This record gives sequence, C-alpha cells and structure tokens, in this order.
Amino acid sequence: MSDKQKLIKIFEYALNQEETGKCFFQASLQRMGWGAAVDAFTQLIKEEEHHIIFIKEILDTLKRGSLNQLQIVRNHEIETTNFFDEQAKS
Repeated sequence: MSDKQKLIKIFEYALNQEETGKCFFQASLQRMGWGAAVDAFTQLIKEEEHHIIFIKEILDTLKRGSLNQLQIVRNHEIETTNFFDEQAKS
C-alpha cells in the first residue's frame, strides 16, 4: 500500500468518526430538547459539520492528485469558537 493510499484510509476513518459524532449529537439533541444542553449540542453539531467539510476537502485533494497538492489544504483554517468558554463564564 502506498503512502497516498494509507493517508486516504486514515482520512476516510477520520471522516467516519466525525459523521458518527455528528449523528450522536443530533440524536442526543432530540432526546434533550431544552436548556443550555440544546445550545451546546447544536454548537457541537456545527463543529462536526465543519470538520466533515475539511476532511472531505483533504480526501478530494488526495484522490485527485499527489501528496504535494496537500499544501493547498494546509492553508485552510477551521474557524475557532469560544462558545464553551463563554458558557463556562456565564
């Protein structure tokens, strides 16, 4: 197995984990349905969605081209949030 194939497998696994996490938070959100937990789980779902998009971009780049093209993805930043820090303060 080539290095590229190994990386693809790793990122496919990571993508699966992010999608599983999103499903877990969505199911938990439906069970809770009230209070601060709703806000927290909604935020976690949004973060998982950003991670999914980011990992899909990496996978697309890997599948389309060479490892050298990953430099494009390295310049991509995931937006950081202070949601949980703000919640802890309030």
